[in-house]
Amino acid sequence: MDVQRFLTTTAWVVGGIVTYEIIRSAIVSRLARRMDRAGSDYVSSRNIRLDRYKFASRAYVKQEVLNSPDLGQAIDASAKETGKPVERVRADVDSWLDEIVPAFNTWAFYRFGFNIARLVLNFAFEVIIDRRALERVQKKIPPEAAVVYVFNHRSNADFIIASYALASSIAISYAVGEWARVWPLDALFRRFGAYFVRRGFRNPLYHLVLSRYVQLIVRRGVSQGVFPEGGLTRDGALREPKLGILEYVASLKADPTFQKDVVFIPVGINYDRVLEDTSLIAEAKGGGSLGKDTLASRLATGWAICRKMPSMLVVNSLRAAAGRTGRYGYAAVEFGDPVSLTSWLATGKIELGGLTTEQRREHIRKFAQLLMAEIAKLIPATPATVVADVIARDGAKEMALEDLRDKLVDRLAELRAGGRHIAQGREFASVIAGRIRLSEDEDAERRPELLLEERAFVAADEADLTMRLGLEFLGRRKAIRTEGQPAKRLLVTDNDMLRFYARSIDRTL
Repeated sequence: MDVQRFLTTTAWVVGGIVTYEIIRSAIVSRLARRMDRAGSDYVSSRNIRLDRYKFASRAYVKQEVLNSPDLGQAIDASAKETGKPVERVRADVDSWLDEIVPAFNTWAFYRFGFNIARLVLNFAFEVIIDRRALERVQKKIPPEAAVVYVFNHRSNADFIIASYALASSIAISYAVGEWARVWPLDALFRRFGAYFVRRGFRNPLYHLVLSRYVQLIVRRGVSQGVFPEGGLTRDGALREPKLGILEYVASLKADPTFQKDVVFIPVGINYDRVLEDTSLIAEAKGGGSLGKDTLASRLATGWAICRKMPSMLVVNSLRAAAGRTGRYGYAAVEFGDPVSLTSWLATGKIELGGLTTEQRREHIRKFAQLLMAEIAKLIPATPATVVADVIARDGAKEMALEDLRDKLVDRLAELRAGGRHIAQGREFASVIAGRIRLSEDEDAERRPELLLEERAFVAADEADLTMRLGLEFLGRRKAIRTEGQPAKRLLVTDNDMLRFYARSIDRTL
């Protein structure tokens, strides 16, 4: 009797487990289909271009990488060199590919990630993206070209704002470090199309595997995003580029079977407030571990936003209602013209295929420096950075605000004449309207003396607004303080902080 009761109970339990698994599987499958459909509908309704290869199964992508002709030879060579069985080396390669290959999901990127990014960014900043420049640039990209967007790296928020800026037209793939290989970040980044890389991992076989994956997705038309500096700037100036992913991509031109052009789009990002500024400056002064962006530093950025989210919600709502910029000022993105690798190589009469590895690397390094020079021209001038630049250029410990305003008039004109994009949001509406009106008046050939007078008025108004916003943001960072009631002069209180912001638009400081 006990045996029969046991068997009956066991049958009920097994039956319950099987029924649960069937129901759970059906629900999960249905939810997945709904999410995929919702994501696809969102993309279709907004004419967003998605690279088809993003939707290839991970098993298929892994197999394509493993089919690389030189990878099998490298596995055998590694086994002989290390004394490991070939099966063990193959297992290592398989585990690396499991780390690297993402699992892009349209719903996760557009219905979850994009909305979270928009919420976070717009609570923290007034986001200014030059959409006209982006549209102009994308029209210049040859239809069959492989595309790589290349960014400067000022903050951990760069990944968010770069994806947000491009999301209306394309979802790009990034390389992310091991800091993101923790739950739940790893699952999220995989669904967003990011691929994981081991920073500082010296195993040559690993780098061959990674390079073959990167080259595979370039061949298959997946647009990528790259931060050549390899880490955050510590002193505010652009850092020397590291080759890494750029070398993997550019080296494709050494392969005679690869006939596509590779087009690089330089992108400049800047902020009135870099969330990590204090810790970055402290690292630079202490000679710390420059360039190592750890999980702790990334989490610190997220925590800095989350901790202040309630106050930002209230303050930014009030500021938006009053037509003022966000709590942390502007976060601005500017796009430059495409740089064709094929054209650059042709101009220099360079054939990568006939060079040694070191010779090829030297040419690619020069190309990377060219890209960084283009990015340097594109980094937008925000109010805080322009004011910091003028004060740092003057070099004095104190300055009359009237003198600052006069210098700002000249500096803004100089930046504009040099082609620098000047980030101006809601509070500059009257200035922007004035410049449009002046342009129309010039076309109508109005009297020159009246145009000069109106230009001076608009320039003074622009300088006043820039000064007020710049002093406000730099004052919060304790880089300067003002004296008088009303304020008549400023004192520099933290020269390192001041120069950190100034160097984003003036590398000579």
